[in-house]
Amino acid sequence: MSANFIKTERDLSIYLHEIETKLESLGNKISELSFQRYLDKQDNPEIIELTMERSAIMLDNELGDQIAAWQGKITDPVLARRVDIWSDSLLLARVEALPEIVELQQKVAYKVMSHGYLVNGKRISLGQVRALVRGNPDKKIREEAWRSHTELHEMVVDDMLELFRLRNRAAQDLGFATYVDLRLEKNGKMTREQVERLLTELTEATQDFYEDLIDQGAKKLGIEVVEPWDIQYILEQQGGVPKEYFPKDQLNQALEKWSNHMGFKMSDYGIEPVFIDIPYNGLTMGLNRKNIKILANPDDGFTYYGTHFHELGHALHGALKNVDSYILLRESSIFNEGMAEVFGYITRDIKWLKHFHQLSDELASQALVSSIGPKYHYIRQRTSYCLFEYEAYKNLDQDLNELMAKTEANILHCTSDFTPRWASNGWYVSYPVYWQNYVIADFVASQIHHHLEDNIGSLTMDKSAYDYVVKNYIEQGALVPWLKKVKLGTGKELNADAIIADLTKV
Repeated sequence: MSANFIKTERDLSIYLHEIETKLESLGNKISELSFQRYLDKQDNPEIIELTMERSAIMLDNELGDQIAAWQGKITDPVLARRVDIWSDSLLLARVEALPEIVELQQKVAYKVMSHGYLVNGKRISLGQVRALVRGNPDKKIREEAWRSHTELHEMVVDDMLELFRLRNRAAQDLGFATYVDLRLEKNGKMTREQVERLLTELTEATQDFYEDLIDQGAKKLGIEVVEPWDIQYILEQQGGVPKEYFPKDQLNQALEKWSNHMGFKMSDYGIEPVFIDIPYNGLTMGLNRKNIKILANPDDGFTYYGTHFHELGHALHGALKNVDSYILLRESSIFNEGMAEVFGYITRDIKWLKHFHQLSDELASQALVSSIGPKYHYIRQRTSYCLFEYEAYKNLDQDLNELMAKTEANILHCTSDFTPRWASNGWYVSYPVYWQNYVIADFVASQIHHHLEDNIGSLTMDKSAYDYVVKNYIEQGALVPWLKKVKLGTGKELNADAIIADLTKV
């Protein structure tokens, strides 16, 4: 339907449906090719071609004019919500769908995705690098692994800076101070100041507890000077349950046991886990509505079980939405991570450890105690990546290596090391202004779990709690704004109380 024939709300709905159908088809093709690229490590120029085609739709002036003309004038609440989301999406597209940004982003993303890291004379995967940093007792090997990011940094840093500048310039042309401000407002309905205030509140409230973990852990391990490559190692060595109790070859079975208990199979929704070398611990890709891949790059250990359930949360969040409109399937990335972490929290419930994983009372309690260190690393490292990104976009002419070093040192409680490495961070390329999502996700997950436990039941054990989560947070898709869903579902505005309590309980 041509926009010239749009006279009624029904006409507009049909017009938007046609566009959304095209976008969904393009998105599915891009996802399929991207998935294949992870499998064979071969770049595919068709991905850029399809992405450019999608960008052209989002940048079409006719579409933008129709959305602007109809916004605020629609009586049908569902259509009105669709138009509001379209308005935000089109504004973001005026930055993110620009051809020069799309092309440069894809170019850098492929280099990041296909890079092998040089450690001890051998090329290894990012997953192997992470395993060395988190678990190798030799400080020099941890340092070499940590510094191995520099090679990739040097390969992409000029393009990364140009990508940041292009995003900033386009956002400023739209009246925003930085690209960060645009992204947060139009994707998350939060301001940079709101996010920083939440992160600061959490950091300050847990500072003493965290510093004690680091100081006591370093003393126990004989580490006199805590450097960046020591932090994760120290926090992982908090008397944890041996990795053999959490083998990676039992990860999928763990998902199946819990889902069967809740009355469904992953295959019912087209959900399939795939072990593959990716530059992330886990990644969920919807190839279409009935084919959802959970990509995992795991090692043995308790932490990876939490990641696997987190990715199952993404898959369920994608599969169980009860809306037809493509645009209503696409929720804030903050809430996407929040819902994923709601399911990730299942593994930190002693009932899961004992009932599903068959650990003794002693080992289950030990696992929970030992999980606090890695959780602090997870939150603090992501907080530092987030705050670095915010400050970088404010002034791209500053020394960004120094900024990264000082930000990490402040948040992680370690020395400053100026080794060039910030540009090797794949999220800054493919998932810009995303790191805060992982931290705010814990605010969401903790608050929801506290409400469930106090009023409904355990998401680990009770079908009633699972049904409550699906009904109140998933089925409606983007029909209800995510912050409103949290308030309606928990009876409270999003706040830090629950996550602070979870991180400071002894």
